[in-house]
Amino acid sequence: MPPDLLTERQRRLIDAVLILAVIALAFIVVNDFATVFYAFFDILLLFFLAWLLSFALAPLINAVARIPKVPQGAAVIIVYLAIVALLLGIIIQASATLVTSISEFVRDAPQFETQLTNVLAELETRLAAVGLTVDLVSQAGDIVRNLQAWAQELIDPLRSVAVASFGIFGNVLILVILSIYIALDREDILAFLYRLVPPSFVPQARVLQVSVSRSFGGVLRSQLVMGLVLG
Repeated sequence: MPPDLLTERQRRLIDAVLILAVIALAFIVVNDFATVFYAFFDILLLFFLAWLLSFALAPLINAVARIPKVPQGAAVIIVYLAIVALLLGIIIQASATLVTSISEFVRDAPQFETQLTNVLAELETRLAAVGLTVDLVSQAGDIVRNLQAWAQELIDPLRSVAVASFGIFGNVLILVILSIYIALDREDILAFLYRLVPPSFVPQARVLQVSVSRSFGGVLRSQLVMGLVLG
């Protein structure tokens, strides 16, 4: 039927069908995009974390690079090796310390039971003085045995953490390597991104990049410092 022979109602119906078809197609495209994104989510997250790590360590790398006769590449390697070694040392040392402390608690449990019995006996006497009759002394043995059982259950996982730290190093190694490449090629990456921007908008893009870098970097590094202090 020629368009000029269509009634107003038919034209509105065709417009509505076309709009619904476009909406349906948009949902299909979004669903396919979400499926592809979910399939590559782990890889994208790995690249994002690598960039985040290189971004957070950029000031420290620049500080090391200002040392005489230390090139930029060597500064990157030095900073990353120091960070990885420090984190592994902290994890292993903390796990070993906890294992030692728990083992000592299990060994000294009889002395702890005696001390706990004396404390509970004194507390029971004070409660009896105000008219409250509570049997607390008999619970000392059960309390110590429960603590011993929980301590024994904690020792094996903590030992596993100390050993698994070396396994975690293998998983983190990929992240660190990507982050090192990003830190080394930071200028080349920025130059490539600027080439994607129309030439007339390059100055605005540089201003935006510097502003976002300062604001986001300040927040990120302050959170890292706060986390280190609390840790």
